[in-house]
Amino acid sequence: MEKILLQILEGQRNLFNEIEKINQRLDDMPTKADLDKVITEQQKDIIAILERTATKESIAELSDDIEALNRRIFKQEAKIIRLERVKEKRA
Repeated sequence: MEKILLQILEGQRNLFNEIEKINQRLDDMPTKADLDKVITEQQKDIIAILERTATKESIAELSDDIEALNRRIFKQEAKIIRLERVKEKRA
């Protein structure tokens, strides 16, 4: 009988130790709130990256703006050339 009681006590001790290990693992696991926080931060990072990424439309707008600037520069260069010719004729 004493031997059986000792085995039961040993089993309870082993069970208690295993429960402690499981509790420690559970304490180390992230909570749903922790995971939600990480997901939210990653979503914000993705949104920030997407906002800085050029779209086809923004590239087309930029291309149009560059083309308009090039036309203005060309017109200014043409005016400068005409002014230089007038200046040469007067000199």
